[in-house]
Amino acid sequence: MSEIAILRLDEANAGLLDAVADDVFDDVVDPARLAAYIAQPGHLMTVAFAGGRVIGQCQAVIHRHVDRPTELYIDNLGVAEAFRRRGVASRLVQAMFAWGRE
Repeated sequence: MSEIAILRLDEANAGLLDAVADDVFDDVVDPARLAAYIAQPGHLMTVAFAGGRVIGQCQAVIHRHVDRPTELYIDNLGVAEAFRRRGVASRLVQAMFAWGRE
């Protein structure tokens, strides 16, 4: 099996989403929506990459409050069926929490 890399998605590597395994997203990634998502401050996405394609993703939003501390809200999480039960989702979420703490 290929090594699985966990990466932060940004404008420079958004092209990774041109090759996505089945079951990672609910629907086909729309390039315009992806660009808008990445451009929005406080919208974060980590991806799991293996064998030349994205095999998992975690999307989160930084949620600011006026009366409570800022929170990181995990909005979406998906892993290709062939890679489930291997700790991929946990690694995606852990990477997201680390990024959120920054």
